[in-house]
Formats: sequence, structure tokens, C-alpha cells
Amino acid sequence: VPNIQALGKIPRIKLWLQDNTLTSVYPILDLETDQIESVISAGGNVLVHSVAGISRSATICLAYLTKFRCKSLREAYHVMSKTRPLVRPNIGFWRQLIAYEQDIKQSKGTVRLIKDKTNFDELIPDVYFSQEIETSKSLEVKF
Repeated sequence: VPNIQALGKIPRIKLWLQDNTLTSVYPILDLETDQIESVISAGGNVLVHSVAGISRSATICLAYLTKFRCKSLREAYHVMSKTRPLVRPNIGFWRQLIAYEQDIKQSKGTVRLIKDKTNFDELIPDVYFSQEIETSKSLEVKF
């Protein structure tokens, strides 16, 4: 938050997370998502903020939605991307989100990493591909 002093006595938590594929976020996901749920359950509001709002804060929000509000990580991504289309956690964060979903939902997970069709050396979550299909279908012109 640019002017943190303006927040006064509003409780806040600062996470020092680098936005790179080697940063470990998995160990904090349970604690942070539980804290968010605690505030919301008590009728409070929560701001999850990072510099660009694309990777780090999106990762925390996706973990929260997956744990408390959605049936799956896939659903959480689609819910979040409707409001914030620029949701793009880095691939390291995606790996950890996938593992987190598998652990908390006791499932095999709903998001897969696939080869990027424009750069075969890169992996992307398949939710990006399904989003492209949905977008292209909505752009189809019918005559």
C-alpha cells in the first residue's frame, strides 16, 4: 500500500515474497488463508495487495478461494479472472497452488501444467488455455 501510515490502526500483515519461480509460498498459504477467513467471518474486509496484482497477491487470493469459497483451484481461477483478468501467478506459484489444492481437497487436483503452444520450453496452467477457448468462442461472429 503506497501510504501505509494512512491505514492508522488497521491490522495488516506484510509478506516479503519475491515474484520468482523459486520463492516458496506453500508454507504460508494455510496461515494466510485462515487469517483472511477469520477477518471476513467477523464481518471485516481484507485487501490483498502486491505491486502489480498479477502474481503474488493473486496466489494468496487463489489459495483462499480454493480453500474457503470454491470447489477447486480451477473454479477459483475462473471466478477471480472474471473480476481481475490479469491473474497470472508465476509457474512456481502455480506448482505450489496445485499441490495446495491436492492437499486441502484431498484430490488429484483440477489444474494441469501443459506445454505453451507458442513456446514449447515453457509450461502454463491449462486454465489459461480453457480461458482462450472461452474468449475465442465469445468473439465468434455468427452470420
